[in-house]
Amino acid sequence: MLQIQMQILRVFGLPSAEVSSIVRTAREEGCPSLRLKERDGEYLVCIQASAPTQAMADEYCDRWTRKIRDRFGDAVYGMGDTTLAQATLDALLKKRRLLVAADELTGRLLGGALRGLEHSEAAFDFGTQTYSSPLNAKRIVAPAALLKKFPGDVVQAAAGRAQIAMELAGADYAAVYMPATVGQAPFVLLCSKQGAAACALSPDLTDTAIANNILDLVRRRALGLHL
Repeated sequence: MLQIQMQILRVFGLPSAEVSSIVRTAREEGCPSLRLKERDGEYLVCIQASAPTQAMADEYCDRWTRKIRDRFGDAVYGMGDTTLAQATLDALLKKRRLLVAADELTGRLLGGALRGLEHSEAAFDFGTQTYSSPLNAKRIVAPAALLKKFPGDVVQAAAGRAQIAMELAGADYAAVYMPATVGQAPFVLLCSKQGAAACALSPDLTDTAIANNILDLVRRRALGLHL
């Protein structure tokens, strides 16, 4: 009777065509059983191997998992049941970093993903120091000098608001989600002491997918990975 071993790689941040290409190449190279599932931008890559003994099945599965994981690189955020929200929270807690949202819309997206996770309040303020603070909320506006220098530039304006939110809260990172405007695709932006990074989004993403894009930027920044 054959023994079976299965491992699951969890991936985020690569175009679907690139994910499919990596999986297809592994199949062509002889990976025994490989399945791909996607939801809200997260990919689950299921690797399964069978052999006459459990030790052989474990070794075979581990070897293919390592090979495929290397090809996905920094896009692999966890294995098994680990969610992107949990992986990001773990990175923030490990590095002792605080994340805030510059506005209620962004806070609602992140709060929905992080609420209920143990110790999440130690890494995300849930708005208490930013948009829900009567004192700070009215101060989180794009600086007039920035608007004058970059008139009509919503990305620069978002970065300005994120910078102020980060400074007011004494945080390490501040996030902003901007829905689509005339001539501007929706995007997420993460501000840190190293600068700001923005990622354009498709206009038809779910709230979970939008939150995942922010979380992935945060995870990569916290761990010093490629954005």
